Amino acid sequence: MIGIVLTYAWHGDPDKAFEWLDVAFEQKDSYMTQLIFNPWLASLHDDPRWEVILDRMGLLDYWEKLQAGQEAKL
Repeated sequence: MIGIVLTYAWHGDPDKAFEWLDVAFEQKDSYMTQLIFNPWLASLHDDPRWEVILDRMGLLDYWEKLQAGQEAKL
């Protein structure tokens, strides 16, 4: 499932990428925990939906600390 997300993100289709991220989240895809670290998803980081999905996963605070250059612990 995440492979579909990666493909759409890499090819510049954020709408489809986020559509499939929602599906992956709902199906509890185990790869979801690694989203923050995947460089293929960097194109999605500036989209407001990125923080929405991270918030749904409980990773938004962690993400914000990483972005601020602060030490972040899970």
